[in-house]
Amino acid sequence: MRLLHESSGEPADGLVQPALPGLLLPADRVDQAERGAARGDVRGNRKGPGCADQARDRGPALCVAGKQPHGGAGLIAKRGAPRRKYGNQPTTIGTEKYRSKREAARHAQLLLLQRGGQIRDIRREVPFVLAPGVLIQGRMRPALRYVADFVYDELVGGVWQPVVEDAKGVRTEGYRVKRHLMATVLGIHIRET
Repeated sequence: MRLLHESSGEPADGLVQPALPGLLLPADRVDQAERGAARGDVRGNRKGPGCADQARDRGPALCVAGKQPHGGAGLIAKRGAPRRKYGNQPTTIGTEKYRSKREAARHAQLLLLQRGGQIRDIRREVPFVLAPGVLIQGRMRPALRYVADFVYDELVGGVWQPVVEDAKGVRTEGYRVKRHLMATVLGIHIRET
């Protein structure tokens, strides 16, 4: 929040009041503190004598405003779990770890279908090699792989058909390329759920 002169209503020499009342910082320091806290950055911060104690007492914290007259830290921003680019939330059910809640829910559905006899042989995180590793400019590049969320056999008209499935939230450009290569190189069509 920008501070204004009481008389003129104009900005007060680039000073900004951050989240802590009574603490004034130059505008560029507040911006730096907010950017650092957003990405969980702790590099290059000046720490006051009380900073280590506060971090130990309150958990991971970021001290960015320098020393206060009483030796405590200035601006403290809590570091939480970073937000993921596509909004997925890793989930653990029992001993199984999933990359998203959608994937965990789909696995639960597939287990029910398997109990009902409609599908069989569920496998998770199955890799497919789309192109072998190659030597480029003297460096060995790894093979191009697609990792399917689920591979199972489905009963269709009395015949078991293999199914490759991906619990997809966001269809990225990389995924679209790999889906295309799966169809053209391996002749496998990915079922998206």
